[in-house]
Amino acid sequence: MNVQELPLLNASLNTLATLLIVAGLIAIKAERKSLHRILMGGAIVVSAAFLTSYLIYHFNVVAVTRFTHTGWPKTLYYFILTPFPMPRIRDDRLVFKSKDNCR
Repeated sequence: MNVQELPLLNASLNTLATLLIVAGLIAIKAERKSLHRILMGGAIVVSAAFLTSYLIYHFNVVAVTRFTHTGWPKTLYYFILTPFPMPRIRDDRLVFKSKDNCR
């Protein structure tokens, strides 16, 4: 695998982590704590793999994509981009919180 293939891996890992979190939510609502614990552990591992792959990609790619438009398109772009990582941060906190509560 080369660096140019990492965005596809990143997207796949991110999707898998999301599916594991959703499955964990379903499991805990069904009071299946053991399954929930396994799914949340898997989500943590997959999220760590995603972060590793993401950092490897960005430390090895020299091309930088810049948003060159001005005016309202740039405002809209930053309006959409700025909150983008927030759900991910919230989800990771929920995974760790639920992992602690299952003990």
